[in-house]
Amino acid sequence: MSQSSCSPADPWPRRVTVVPPCEARSVVRVRLRALRWCLIAGVAVLSGCASVVRTPCDAPRVSNLVAPDVYVIKLPLNVDPQMGGNTASRLDALLTLKTIAIVRNVGHANLTLLDAAPRDAGASPAAAECSLPDVYRLVTDSNSGFFGRRLFHSALFLWGDIYTSRDGSLYLQMYMRMLWNGREGAVQVPRTLQSSGETLQFSGSLPSSTIVFPPRKLAASLVDAVSGTPDGLVVRTKPYEGAPRADLPSEFIVFGSRGGWVLLQSRDGLERWLQGDDALGRAGGFAPELDFAHAVAAYLEFLASRSAGSARTSYDAFRRFYAAYGEDGGERRQSLQLQLAIGKIILARLASARSAEEQQHDRGWLGLFDGHGGLASAFSEGELGDESVQEERYANALQLAPADSDILTLSALAKIPDCCTGSDPRRTIAEITHELTSAREIDPVSSVAARNLLNWYRVLQEVDPRLLPFPPDVLAMRRTALARALEAP
Repeated sequence: MSQSSCSPADPWPRRVTVVPPCEARSVVRVRLRALRWCLIAGVAVLSGCASVVRTPCDAPRVSNLVAPDVYVIKLPLNVDPQMGGNTASRLDALLTLKTIAIVRNVGHANLTLLDAAPRDAGASPAAAECSLPDVYRLVTDSNSGFFGRRLFHSALFLWGDIYTSRDGSLYLQMYMRMLWNGREGAVQVPRTLQSSGETLQFSGSLPSSTIVFPPRKLAASLVDAVSGTPDGLVVRTKPYEGAPRADLPSEFIVFGSRGGWVLLQSRDGLERWLQGDDALGRAGGFAPELDFAHAVAAYLEFLASRSAGSARTSYDAFRRFYAAYGEDGGERRQSLQLQLAIGKIILARLASARSAEEQQHDRGWLGLFDGHGGLASAFSEGELGDESVQEERYANALQLAPADSDILTLSALAKIPDCCTGSDPRRTIAEITHELTSAREIDPVSSVAARNLLNWYRVLQEVDPRLLPFPPDVLAMRRTALARALEAP
């Protein structure tokens, strides 16, 4: 047996083990494959490709191989134990396929596909059940994992239930949770005091609640079509029917498509081809909830890259989602309030970004926004709306979700820049005061909500007393009390 020892006095091993030629060639092959994978990853980063990693439910992780701007974590469907056959697993495969298509379209994204272990294989509950709280805790734990496995941007968690009703109909209910990371979910609105010249910062953030989509009855034609498909995803070694089938790699990069086949570059250096067109066609309308996830993921990519293409992708995905449910949610308005509100907010922010670009171009700052990849080149005139539409969309969002502190804050922030110079400043001031006060009451532990309200009180001190919603002495008392509350440990 070969032994070696290292110490400060003797930094080199005393004996060197000679590697047999066959093992040496194996080591070279492994290193060449590793080098090739690094080169492929580098090309993927420059090309805006997406990476996918498959992990067991009890050991979830993400990958930073392609420097992603957004992470998507998909859990397997929870299946009603009374369901028989393989229909549920085939529907879950279609969801996986659509999710891969989403990250391929977004680019600079990482998708984690969680695999649940079979219950009859003696697996642990954590490995078999794929519990969202456990997955969420493990993925978001910043103190665990290597650099390449930590979250550096926002993440979307997707999961769902599939079950049968008493009449035998099949239902799907999807869920989504957004983890906004730092500035990606943040909104900042400055306001300068006339008396001192001090600039106050009002802060808001997009909602991060768990989103529950209404149950959707699956059409019998879709169920019949899916039941006739092969189990799992159709992966082949070449992009044509009849080529040998292969397993879905445990880690791969999505490079593009050719004739309905999606090219996957696996970590072992081999190409795999995923059959997409037929299955995606059968899945059309199967899960419009994924259009919502697609829109949010593309919006996150836009925040990171300022790519007009990502903004366009987000807008189009929202339009598909609205087409499925209606602009106001229709009969399902009550159960879609948060989704519709978030959509209104993101579209308002895209409109605001376009207005900012136009102002910069008008001032001669950035000529690149004139037909060179700016938002103006991606949207036709009036498609996104202008800055004046932003306040209306925030108001619509507030009507949809009146008890969400984040949306209350965003609605107020949209009005603050021109709060005291409009056609009805008294009404606007009263609305801002009500919304910021309500946000503080709904989320009393939030220092951000408290700071926003305190800053607003400071703004009101410069307003004509006749426009105030309460007497000046009450304003002074409220400001003093809130300032003391923020200073308290």
